[in-house]
Amino acid sequence: MIKMFCLNKVALVLVASFVVFVLTAFPAFAQVNSYGNSLKDSVEKVAPAPSDINRENLQNTVREAVKEQKGVWLQKTAEVRSQVMEKLRFRGGAVILRYKAVISRYETLISRIEKRVELEKAQGRDTSAVEASLSKVKADVDKIKPSVDLAVFRLEAINENSSAEEIHAVVKEVKDILKAEKENLVTLKQSIRKLIADVHALSLENKAVNGISN
Repeated sequence: MIKMFCLNKVALVLVASFVVFVLTAFPAFAQVNSYGNSLKDSVEKVAPAPSDINRENLQNTVREAVKEQKGVWLQKTAEVRSQVMEKLRFRGGAVILRYKAVISRYETLISRIEKRVELEKAQGRDTSAVEASLSKVKADVDKIKPSVDLAVFRLEAINENSSAEEIHAVVKEVKDILKAEKENLVTLKQSIRKLIADVHALSLENKAVNGISN
């Protein structure tokens, strides 16, 4: 009977050690590691059952100690998880806001370019090439916006009840989305610069023609 209890105790220690290992494997929840150790220590403090001690009473003592430490661990885990969620939303939200600000600036530039092209067209200039480039730039902006909105949606979907695997998957997905759209924004910036140069050249050409005719 004593040997059986000792084996049960060893099994409990191994379970507690596994909990400590799992918690240590996730840096974001490293603070919880101490509570896992506390659970392990509580189990190890229970001495092997002497022959004159009731085995059932000692098992109940072990269960109570484990239950108590598990309650503390769950509470602290929830607190740490809540802090992690808050930081993720804050940092991820700040990055996404910057992306949205860049898109907004590009849309403002495109609107100004569009008005300038209409003005040149009204004066009889051939704006077909510029208009084609303008349409492509506007389409590229429209492609980027849904991806950024998706990043916002995915980031807001995680909460305190999300598992570590779910959190890591969402963070990776959001990072991949923003990385791809960052490259698209760089390409879009170059396209807008070229478009501005083309419109400027069209304007200079118009002035030159008017100067000759005068």
